[in-house]
Amino acid sequence: MRLIGLFLVCYLSMVPSGIHAQKISIAKYADNCQAAISFTFDDGLKEQYSILFPKMKELGIKGTFCLIGSRMEFQPKNPEKQTFSWEQAKEMAQDGQEMTSHGYNHKNVTKLTAEELRYEVQHNDTLIYQHTGIFPRTYFYPGNRKSDEAVAFCNKDRVGTRTYQVSLGSKRTQEWFENYLQGVIAKGEWAVTMTHGIRMGYDSFGDETRLWKMFDYALEQARSGKLWIATFHDVAAYQQERDNTTLKIKTRKNQVVVTPKMKLNKTIFQVPLTLVLDFQPVKAMQDGREIPVKYRNEKYLIQIEPSKGRDILLLLRKEQTLGREKNKPLAEKRTNFERKYKILNEKTRKHRIVFVTLYHNRNNNNATKQSKQN
Repeated sequence: MRLIGLFLVCYLSMVPSGIHAQKISIAKYADNCQAAISFTFDDGLKEQYSILFPKMKELGIKGTFCLIGSRMEFQPKNPEKQTFSWEQAKEMAQDGQEMTSHGYNHKNVTKLTAEELRYEVQHNDTLIYQHTGIFPRTYFYPGNRKSDEAVAFCNKDRVGTRTYQVSLGSKRTQEWFENYLQGVIAKGEWAVTMTHGIRMGYDSFGDETRLWKMFDYALEQARSGKLWIATFHDVAAYQQERDNTTLKIKTRKNQVVVTPKMKLNKTIFQVPLTLVLDFQPVKAMQDGREIPVKYRNEKYLIQIEPSKGRDILLLLRKEQTLGREKNKPLAEKRTNFERKYKILNEKTRKHRIVFVTLYHNRNNNNATKQSKQN
């Protein structure tokens, strides 16, 4: 009688295989979103506190407000240009809204001497820090006018300056905004919008619900995982950190160690980066604390802090220990006739991965098992 031939192809595996081949990378945007948007608001106008801020707080949207120090100290007579107070600016900053500089006197930086530029920028920085407790690390050019010299000066010790923007006000319809945002998402870009008045003043909406509908659409894209809504500071810092951070990856028994190396000023650049994993770790840790692991769009995501420069430890999932129990096949199959088993060596307490290939006897439908020791 011809027997069924059962051939064993075996090899030992001390560490789960394929980790070197697994992809570990930094996401283009936080939470591995396809694109980003920053809603920015110019001049620190009263309506931006009384009408806009409560709605943003309700929706959980964080934006950027650029302030003109001289107008906050000496309120203009024109009600359309009057600003919210320093106390209100501090309240907004404590809620997570970004307060940044628009120049102390809102002067065209291209027409200033070096000393005038220094005062225009630094004095406003000082006022914002004194009244909010947070030093501004971005800068918005008054009138959107700039020169190479001004950009070089204003970028010093900052995460970025606003060099481009799209107006979001009276002339923008809901249809335009939705088409614009879909284009941004398709291209993987960072949208920076600029708004002044809400109900009145320069380029105002007239009816604030027009802006609320745009917020709702952006939030819809964010909930789908396509769009990251964040302050100008956070997106600017993220991009810089992403482009100036390298990952050193080492594999050990049942773990992967990732060491981030960032070539930036760690006291200024402190926005977390998103690490994208093609495999699921049992646990992720950095600096002695556990990092939550999020699953989105078939990827595993963790937030790391490259400014700390400390190792990220990824503990790998341990497969089922079989011991003296029956050797149950794992879910993975290499071919239609091959199954994978994991065997525990009682003496060494180490695992052996065994692949079993079956060949059928045409004259006998029964299967006979043979075992082969390595």
